[in-house]
Amino acid sequence: MLDQVTLKNFKAFKAETVAPIRKITLIYGPNSGGKSSLIHSLALLKQSFGGPEDRISPLVFSGQLVDLGTFTNVVHNHNKQEQVKIGLRYHPPGKKSGQQSHYLNLNFAHISDKLDLPTDSFVSGLTYGLCTPSNEVNLSLSIGQRSYEAAIRKHVLEGKPFQPKYRVRGSLNDDFLDLLTSDKEETNGEEDKRLTQLLDFIKQFNLETAREKNVGKSQIKFSGKAEDVKRLNWSCRDKFLPNFAEIPDQTYEEDVESWLALAQLVDQFVSPIRIGFDYHLERLSYLGPLRQFPERFYQFTGAEESSVGARGEYTGHRLYLSENLTQRINGWFRRFGLGYEVEARRVSDVETGILAGLRLVDTHTKIVLAPNDVGFGISQLLPIVVEAHGPQTRTLVVEQPELHLHPRL
Repeated sequence: MLDQVTLKNFKAFKAETVAPIRKITLIYGPNSGGKSSLIHSLALLKQSFGGPEDRISPLVFSGQLVDLGTFTNVVHNHNKQEQVKIGLRYHPPGKKSGQQSHYLNLNFAHISDKLDLPTDSFVSGLTYGLCTPSNEVNLSLSIGQRSYEAAIRKHVLEGKPFQPKYRVRGSLNDDFLDLLTSDKEETNGEEDKRLTQLLDFIKQFNLETAREKNVGKSQIKFSGKAEDVKRLNWSCRDKFLPNFAEIPDQTYEEDVESWLALAQLVDQFVSPIRIGFDYHLERLSYLGPLRQFPERFYQFTGAEESSVGARGEYTGHRLYLSENLTQRINGWFRRFGLGYEVEARRVSDVETGILAGLRLVDTHTKIVLAPNDVGFGISQLLPIVVEAHGPQTRTLVVEQPELHLHPRL
């Protein structure tokens, strides 16, 4: 599950702010206090990194979930000189809380309006991190605007792979390899040998290294400028995030073995973090503050929707496709004491196509009603209850869940 969200210079948040996330998290406060900003940051990542990979802009500000305008509308106080930071921390799939957590922080910067590029922002930096109760390892990459502009121009105008050059830095402890090989049986001698190899590879790529004492352990920090580390311009075809396993065109033949070893080691560290990032965004559902006005009939498209949609527009589809889900929803209706049971029935013919009709049956009088014929609160509550019956690994984000509901509920 998601552990926390980190924001900086995003809408209402100027200073870096860390918001913890638990199994049930309530966000409340005064108007314009940042509640929607926090929720919209998650929706922005969802609609940006869940979309097609062949687009030019890394952030989809106006998408199916939210419409946030442009980078200028998102950055705090519309200050385009500042960078926006959005970070997620989460448990790897299959790991329990407290065992291990990953984080991926993304920085976004504005591109000059004079350049006439098909995007107004770019990923200016990213940090991959892995934490255990006693250790932390991170790898950071940053991209200069000139490097990005040159790479995006070659990509757009000449059709070349998108390969900006990165400034690289990071830190790791001596037991870094323990985190990578926790499922393998290796002697200390073998682990020390692999650590020595890693350091040798770092030095080959002109990265400056320094040892520091950190909580009784020897910590190694490394950094290097893009112009000094020419071979570290990894391909960025993977949704604007580097693909470390891919060998760049500039690899020299005499360094192939060294490059492959370094790439495999870095990829072994980065891949689980990126997989977890995609995993949690894929399982994030967003319901906006105003759900769709109830309809008497829903046109069934034939697609098996995995979510009720940002406005609850697919609620009828979900209920029509699953009688078991409908029974579970009615169980909650009884628990809430709403006095209704919901039914989803096919009410169409050959000419009209498949239409699903939602009906509410009064449990006392057995009178059948449409959702339009009862209080508006039922239509606002129903999408939330339906979406909550998704996989337990899903993160459900609801803006103004109490809208039109009686305080008793």
